[in-house]
Amino acid sequence: MAIGYHPEAGLRDSGGAANAAIPAGDAPARWTGAGLIACGLASVILLLIHPDPGGSPALSDVLRGEAAQAGPDALVHGGYVVVLALELVGFAALAVRAGPRRTAVLAAMLFALIGSGLLSGSMIVDGLVTPGVAGRYAAALPEKQEPARALLVLIGAAVRVLMPMGLSFLGAAALAWGTALAPMRGGVRIAGWIALASGAVMLASSGASLQPAGMLAMIAALLSSAAWTVTAGVLLMHWRAGPSPGR
Repeated sequence: MAIGYHPEAGLRDSGGAANAAIPAGDAPARWTGAGLIACGLASVILLLIHPDPGGSPALSDVLRGEAAQAGPDALVHGGYVVVLALELVGFAALAVRAGPRRTAVLAAMLFALIGSGLLSGSMIVDGLVTPGVAGRYAAALPEKQEPARALLVLIGAAVRVLMPMGLSFLGAAALAWGTALAPMRGGVRIAGWIALASGAVMLASSGASLQPAGMLAMIAALLSSAAWTVTAGVLLMHWRAGPSPGR
């Protein structure tokens, strides 16, 4: 098969792919790797075009602003959910290359699934639910808008929990990938060290994002995630199917 894991080959040769440089990848892997690179770049673009929430604290202004930005919010946050789903496909292909029976690879995929789910939940609540609530109350009389205040507080609290948790699990996934790849040779080892560095930055930034001025830390975590995704795509493009470590 095009993307193949051969446990019996890995068991016969204790070195296997863990001690080999990366040869030229096959066509399906190149396309999948290119897709991962595109996902990493797309996440950066979506971050750059994120709508400005505005600075007015008045409830009526917040509701009107959120309702007016419903389209851009849906594009950015909904697009990020799609990107996260596609990234999982690419990382699953990388897991087949690296050896799906290895504990570190399994941990990387499970952490990525949990992190992507939590981060997707944050994106949906922030980018789709919030504009929906705002659109419902934006045109109402001021005295009729007060119920929206409690809903926005609840939504904000949910986002402040879901996003750091999601990024923390994605950071743990990157660390697990680094643990799996760093002992190998050549370009795989370099990718493994990049994964370790990206995961460490993501975990540290996720914790810092809980502070009052944590927006910059959140951006750093998202950019680190994008950097590791692009690196994984480049690695997958050049990693030919063949024997992988069976442990």
